[in-house]
Parts: sequence; C-alpha cells; structure tokens
Amino acid sequence: MEFKLDTYCGLYCGACPVMIAHQNGELEAFAERIRRDVEEVRCFGCKSDTVASFCATCEMRQCANGKGYDFCFQCEELPCDPFVAFRDTKEWPYHAAVPKNLARIREVGVTAWLEEQDARWRCPKCGAKFAWQDETCKRCGEGVSNYKADL
Repeated sequence: MEFKLDTYCGLYCGACPVMIAHQNGELEAFAERIRRDVEEVRCFGCKSDTVASFCATCEMRQCANGKGYDFCFQCEELPCDPFVAFRDTKEWPYHAAVPKNLARIREVGVTAWLEEQDARWRCPKCGAKFAWQDETCKRCGEGVSNYKADL
C-alpha cells in the first residue's frame, strides 16, 4: 500500500513518529516501545484506508472525507470548533502549524508542498527523516529544527 502523507487539516504525516517507524520497517519495535498492539499503530496516512487508532476517530478527517473535501480549507465552516481545538491543543503543540500549512498548500499545491515538507523534515547532515518533536537526528545525532521553527 502507498503512504499518503498529506492530511485534510494540513498536518504532515511524514513527520509522524508512527509513520517514520512504519516507513523504516520498524513498526513492530515502535509499537512494543509505546506498549501498543502493532495493528493499533499501523498507518498509511490520514487519507488512506489504514490509519492508526488515534487518527481513526479524528473529527476533521471524518468531516472532510464525508463532505468529499481534500482539505479543510475547502469548507466554508473553517475554522470550525474541531479544527480550533486541534490547532490549539497543548498536548500536541506541533498542531499549531496547520493553518500555515493549509495556506501553503493553497499557494503552491499539494505536490510542491509535499516536496517541501519532505525536505524540511530530513536531517540536514545525513538526510534521515525526523519527527515533529525531535531535537536531534536519531541516526547521526545532529541537531534538527523541530516543529517550533514552524510556529
């Protein structure tokens, strides 16, 4: 199955630690480390038919998909209550980047945005992918620019 790294809300799935583990063939070890069943974390991205259990119940995913939208910005109700709650959560502060990401997708298109995001979430020294909250590259130890640079 193909990984789909764009989301309805503007979050980049390619910087998700679950996705990185899955793409690197390390999903079983990742699931064990976070004490979850591997099927709970198996994910091919928000816009796929196989999403991690914690993304399967996302209100924005369900809403946009149900309305036939590719992105939340296509909806006249944006910013809706679920979007605002997602954006403003203290638990996952990297969600605050979604309005900026959606604006960028509108500006350059999803293909160019995905290319930008792929480059942005790679270690400048070794090219390994890193996650939103990472401060150092897990492969080479180089410092990386995590989500805080996008706020």
